[in-house]
Amino acid sequence: MNKAILLLCSPEECKKILNGDLSILVRKLKPKCDLPINVYIYCAKNGEYLTKGNKGNVYPSCCISNGIREWHLNGKVVAKFWCDKVENIYVRKHSYCCEEFYYCTNTLEEDEICKKSRLDNQQLQEYLGDNLGYAIHITKLETFEKPKELSEFRKVGFFDKRAKNRDLLPVWADNYKLTKAPTRWCYVEV
Repeated sequence: MNKAILLLCSPEECKKILNGDLSILVRKLKPKCDLPINVYIYCAKNGEYLTKGNKGNVYPSCCISNGIREWHLNGKVVAKFWCDKVENIYVRKHSYCCEEFYYCTNTLEEDEICKKSRLDNQQLQEYLGDNLGYAIHITKLETFEKPKELSEFRKVGFFDKRAKNRDLLPVWADNYKLTKAPTRWCYVEV
């Protein structure tokens, strides 16, 4: 079993990631773990319902009247990526007379952050304000043909503390399966 991160993403973010339009995620918090690490993407239930097309592209579903259907991506783990780099996003004011902020990392200027995250300066300012942020780089994206359920993931520490033989899971192992989505992200064993 490997330790990984389960990351909550909005349907809008999921659509951009799965369609290849987004290569960094901007977050207020960063995971406290050694890199590189696999990051699994959980598509939130709220927002527009997403469906995968015949050619693999993701688009809003036209069937929304009765809630989430089995073919929707919402409420499922839809992909994973390899995270080998997380950069601090530094914030600076443009000048003393203006309230706009300028965002950059050690390797990226604001226009590159905006292009790779598909956020404009105003959206960055609304989300981060004058606080430090983090740019999570997405590499080796793997979209799942069949999305995974939360129950396929276990809380971290389960195998470390309880099971010596990982092939023989005791009955109480079901208590360690994930039943609720993370509020932002959480550590899981896959």
